[in-house]
Amino acid sequence: MRDFQRSERTGLGWWKSGSGPRLLCVHGDSLDHTCFAPVAEHLEDFATICAIDRPGYGANAEVRHGSVEQAGQLVADFVAELGGVTVLFGFSGGAHVALHASINLDRLGGVILFEPPDTDSIPSALGNDMRRLLDEECDDEAIERFFLEAVRMTPTDIAGLRQSPVWPAIVERAAALTTDAEYYESYSLDLDLFHTLAAPVTLFAGSESPEHLAGPSHALANVIPDARLVALQGHSHSGLFTASELIAKEVKRDLAGRFARTDPPRPQPFAGVAAGRRAELHLTSSTCRCPPGALRSLGQRARPSRLEVLPPSFARRFHELTH
Repeated sequence: MRDFQRSERTGLGWWKSGSGPRLLCVHGDSLDHTCFAPVAEHLEDFATICAIDRPGYGANAEVRHGSVEQAGQLVADFVAELGGVTVLFGFSGGAHVALHASINLDRLGGVILFEPPDTDSIPSALGNDMRRLLDEECDDEAIERFFLEAVRMTPTDIAGLRQSPVWPAIVERAAALTTDAEYYESYSLDLDLFHTLAAPVTLFAGSESPEHLAGPSHALANVIPDARLVALQGHSHSGLFTASELIAKEVKRDLAGRFARTDPPRPQPFAGVAAGRRAELHLTSSTCRCPPGALRSLGQRARPSRLEVLPPSFARRFHELTH
């Protein structure tokens, strides 16, 4: 990551490298912008990589925010300041920030999400416990508490991480991580916010990731109209590093295809009643797409991806049957 710049409007510092469609990367909890380097090296000949430190971290330690939603609004303001078309790429906790940025932007090329975690499973007292440990200058213990109770790493894995060369840098971010843990006490992923998201979304989930890490990706794929779920076979939450070349390949595919359609028309819904519940069909000129929620109301099994390429005659017939 080269060419450091700072936004005049939001105060966010960011790094820029490569050339092509703009890809704005938002890192996960306890990390910084450099976590995207393994993927970026495969993309810099294909995309302009813009990587930020999240508010409260690193170069943006002094940028204040009061919640996950406010961090998302800051990122949205930053994207609006850049102008043009941007694709958001959020990893782990950064995926939550990217999600909230996406619903505050009118023009967005697409969104890439890698396993936004289930914050409801985080113990409510974790933030307070970490803050107490920081006050006692026990930063290492505060980090350990987060990895043990929020990420659910095993003591053996944490011991190995403590011996790794990245541990000192993680400890330096203890204050930012503690603030994240405090924000998560009052934050819950509200799926209803995203069922009208117009931008195409690609979600990555590792086949070896536990439910509290991979589950939200599957849930989001069930409600976002234009969602594509990519299962990383044999990989876990660390797949951003262990499957970087595969992820880059999928990102290139989207940048050249689904994400290349700028300003896509927003799907126009019409409502019907099926099996006693309200359902929607999103219509375009040549396809009829039925979101998984409508499939469930019809008594069918929801699929974690979009259902498309149905003839317009299906829409007319559905309307006749439900009105």
